[in-house]
Amino acid sequence: MKLIQKDSTDVVLYFKMLLVTDGREATGVTPTAFRLSYTRNLSATVGNIVGIVSDASVTTHIDNKVVELNSTTAPGLYMACFPDAAFADGVDSVVCTLQSYGNPVTFSQDVLVHLTDFNLSGTAAANLNKSTAGIVPFVVGSTSLGLTSCSTDLTLANDIPVNGSVVFLTGPAAMARAKITDFANTDGVITFASGIAAIPQAGDLGVIL
Repeated sequence: MKLIQKDSTDVVLYFKMLLVTDGREATGVTPTAFRLSYTRNLSATVGNIVGIVSDASVTTHIDNKVVELNSTTAPGLYMACFPDAAFADGVDSVVCTLQSYGNPVTFSQDVLVHLTDFNLSGTAAANLNKSTAGIVPFVVGSTSLGLTSCSTDLTLANDIPVNGSVVFLTGPAAMARAKITDFANTDGVITFASGIAAIPQAGDLGVIL
């Protein structure tokens, strides 16, 4: 299983290809012998896409390109470049398939891909750029998520759901919930309701609901 953001482009997936005859790793298979297909949730399969020979680079994406990585150090391992349409918004999952119908014939190999609304790039702005209803995970004090240490307020880099709540761990076996009473988009500061038992502190783990 693999997790990919919806509308991702230039997606490359890796498949361990095995021979139908005896189950050994399939090495030296010509790219044009492969067929790529993908099946989006509750949709017809888009299949019989012929693998193309373009270049042997393992660092570039060209739709439908299939490349064997290394027959000696990684026998049977192939990278396949799937078209962007497979990962477009509109569904939550897609099954991507690779199989060789030529000489030799390989077993069909599938990769289940779950599609998410969350940006997985790891940048502060992207990870917290979700102002609609949803769940935003965070680590207080983590600069990679654009969060700072706090005493009464939690400062974020981007919009979050307004009038929500923050559920966070305050210790190995302790959990607290804080109601968000105000959120200023101009400065990205969340103010918590007065009188709550705990405020998120540096190092706490939690989610914004």
